[in-house]
Parts: sequence; structure tokens; C-alpha cells
Amino acid sequence: MAWHLAAAGATIVLVALALALVAPKRNAPIFELQFDARWKPETQRPDEKVITPAGRLDASRILTLLVGLALVTYLVVHFIEGGSLTLDTVNWSFHALIFLFVRNPFELIRRIRYLPSNVGDILLQFPLYAGISSRVVGSGLIGVFSDFFVNISAPQTFGVMGLLAAGS
Repeated sequence: MAWHLAAAGATIVLVALALALVAPKRNAPIFELQFDARWKPETQRPDEKVITPAGRLDASRILTLLVGLALVTYLVVHFIEGGSLTLDTVNWSFHALIFLFVRNPFELIRRIRYLPSNVGDILLQFPLYAGISSRVVGSGLIGVFSDFFVNISAPQTFGVMGLLAAGS
């Protein structure tokens, strides 16, 4: 128990020291970066070469249109059958709109590439994570995982097992 407190204290001290070292000094000049982050479709063209059949398919509207229409169909059937508005349906709705509004997968990749790095990741990955999480909870698999980690841990190792369970 004592080493936990010592490790937590050392971490807090090291983070505070690192933040103090990277903080701007008093009266330090502030420089504005000359960078335009807005996406300009007329000046930014795809750098992908479309020479293979797979490349031609990726450059066509067919893939994004099919995926977008499939998602819209799923949502319509879901609500017709009495489904409710959940986090999953909101996520699928946004994904459907994304696929319907982009012309092809190349454009989707280009638009995400020019977003701030963490925004593009969130837009694509988090709805998928939410869907995976709801399936794991709905299937009862989360109970199997938690029971497994509780059964193999002891009071001394429960913290480490919790860390391992959170990472799996």
C-alpha cells in the first residue's frame, strides 16, 4: 500500500515539474503561426493513383452510396419495428450521413486527413467503439470477463487485474 502512495506522489511531482518546464516564461513573446487549416477542395487533390480495379472501385461513388443506403435501410427497419433512439442508432445515423455526403472513399480519407488529428479519429472510431461496447454488454460477455478477473485476483493483485481488464 505504501508503494502505491509513493508511486502516485512521484507521478504527481514529475508531471508538475514537466508542466512547469514547458510553460511559457513571463514576458515571453507570443508568435502566431501562419497556418490555414481550412480544407480547400479546389487546391487539394487526391494523391492516390487510380490504376488498378480496386483503385477505380475506391474512386467511385458505389461503395459509399451502398454503405450509406444500407445504414439508412437498417435505421428505417429498426424504427419501423419499434426500435428506440439509442446511442447506437445516433452513431449509425451519423455514419450513414457521412457515407451519403462524400463522393467516394478517397474523399472521405482526404477530409479526415485534413481535420485536426484527434477529431478524425473520434469521428470514425468512437461510434464503432460504442457499437462494440453495446454488443459486449448485451451479449453478457462483459459479465464473463469481470467474473474471470474477480476469480483470479486476490486483494493484493486486484488493482493490477483491474488495469489488465480495462486494457483488454
